[in-house]
Amino acid sequence: MRCEGAEAWAEGWAALGLRTLTGEPEPLRDLADGGRAPRECPPRAPAEPGGYRADHGGPGRCGRLTVALPSGRWEERWRRRVPGGLAPVGLRQSRDRILVLGRRRALFAADGTPLGTWPGGGGGACLDPERGLIYGLGPGGDVELRAWEDGALARRLRPPGGAGDLDAYLFRRGPRLLLAGPAADAATHEARWPPAARVVAWELPRSLGADANPTPGGGEEKAADTLCLRAGSLCAAGCGETLFLAWGEAFAVLGADGVPEGVYAGGSLRALALSCDGVRRAYLALEREDALELWVLVPGGARVLRAGPWPLEPTGLAPPLVSYGGAIALCSRERLRLLTVAGRTAWERQPPGGVAGAVWTSNERLLVAEGTRAVAYDLDGKARLLWAGEEPLRAPPVVTAEGDLLLLDRTHLRCCAVR
Repeated sequence: MRCEGAEAWAEGWAALGLRTLTGEPEPLRDLADGGRAPRECPPRAPAEPGGYRADHGGPGRCGRLTVALPSGRWEERWRRRVPGGLAPVGLRQSRDRILVLGRRRALFAADGTPLGTWPGGGGGACLDPERGLIYGLGPGGDVELRAWEDGALARRLRPPGGAGDLDAYLFRRGPRLLLAGPAADAATHEARWPPAARVVAWELPRSLGADANPTPGGGEEKAADTLCLRAGSLCAAGCGETLFLAWGEAFAVLGADGVPEGVYAGGSLRALALSCDGVRRAYLALEREDALELWVLVPGGARVLRAGPWPLEPTGLAPPLVSYGGAIALCSRERLRLLTVAGRTAWERQPPGGVAGAVWTSNERLLVAEGTRAVAYDLDGKARLLWAGEEPLRAPPVVTAEGDLLLLDRTHLRCCAVR
């Protein structure tokens, strides 16, 4: 949206050789009828391919595992102590690697063998077995590429215009690595400038051999493309070649080449969290008139579903979690709310121990970390207890391709198997 000083702001970034997203947005077209079902219910989303997308913190951010939850009773297969001072907050798993996120990162093999630790920044991280790389933000806001074998630093990427915000969104799209989020130190260019958000893209090497990495352990790479937005915060989610962005009152769709397909305005609202599914639908949780709503948006600026309102969640909200069949879970630290495909509330839960996160399996089970327990809910809200321990869980349960269950608490990483 255009405002006073926008031209000077755009010229300043252009002087650094960076593109800017400016101009008047188009209004969203409303294809939904209030909070009721869309005129055409969305089709079942296809299963996502394997590889790095098996990471439940992957590009769409919709919390999907690619495997079903096995039946039977679980028993502990192995347990490993988390390194001291790590303060775990998340878990990533793909193929034969498990990554624990916190103040530090800890890398484990599939059998629990510790492989390496290193300082961690905020935000997420993603595992890329196809290239044998681990991507994440370092403590200083640089993007780090680390080796699959042991997490050793192989390359460092410095975002143009300053360090990346530690809550930025990081993922691979084809041959490029994308970083989307606020620029942590953009205001240092000129104090009068408003905060800026950016989408930065780097070309990735096919490997980190001697030819691809002449300066192991360091070296900075020039970004292939950068798009700057006049915004203090940014939500992002990727689906194939499409990237969805939401900030303030605006929503944008970017194509494979990074060129905006459209920028749209949704009225007086504030974007809170964003995810997308495998068929180019974006799920935007937002604040409007001091209440929480969920909108489902598609390229072309159409809103196909509007659900809510509900009371705002004081502890924040995770990106909407979307099952393969289209059910939507809204998850905060205190509450879990399940919506049908039509946007109606199916059930709610407020676990006494709080919620550390949730994730969908391919057979429509919602795995939830509730206090010290791991619980699986079906679409009707019927709960199945998977695990009960002594320490509160710090991340959603994860089911691996081999059918093992990974659980993370403050002190231990556990692997359980069906007996």
